[in-house]
Amino acid sequence: GTSVSKSLFGYLPYHYTAIDYRVIYGRRTFGQYFKFAFVRNPWDRLYSAYRYLKAGGWDEKDRIWAATNLSAYNNFTDFVKNWISPENISKHLHFRPQCYFVCDTKGRLLVDYLAYFETIDDDFKKIARRLQIDAVIGQHNINPGEHYQSVYDNEAYQIVAEAYAQDISLFGYDFNGIRQRNRIQG
Repeated sequence: GTSVSKSLFGYLPYHYTAIDYRVIYGRRTFGQYFKFAFVRNPWDRLYSAYRYLKAGGWDEKDRIWAATNLSAYNNFTDFVKNWISPENISKHLHFRPQCYFVCDTKGRLLVDYLAYFETIDDDFKKIARRLQIDAVIGQHNINPGEHYQSVYDNEAYQIVAEAYAQDISLFGYDFNGIRQRNRIQG
């Protein structure tokens, strides 16, 4: 998200949902705009969000939340096994399911183009062409660490599969990556 926002806009906008934008601009204008979103493998996204918050997050609010909520857990696996649940993931922006950001209340996608983190370079080029802008994706907020697959055991894998079942199904993911890409196009 950081790389896409900075490459297209030069700054980091707030995390609004598609529903928020539809309210801000009105249904008619919203319907006329080209809308896109990037999604990411839920197992990878969760591990990345955890590391991001442990490293300080976006702002003071993230730092306070992480200090209060993540410090109780010995490591990522302990966090998944003892905190991740369908109820808890809605309590913090970085853990909310991606469907929350791109779908309406009935689970219908509100974007015209669904881009994937795993194919970020190609998808970004398609978006830039559609927007008729000359932009190149930069690399921001890179958080090197272990590959997400190496930090999950069977129990943690299953907890994430259940908590993020809608994202996994709608966006076509399995633990290893994209199983079948959702083909909406703008």
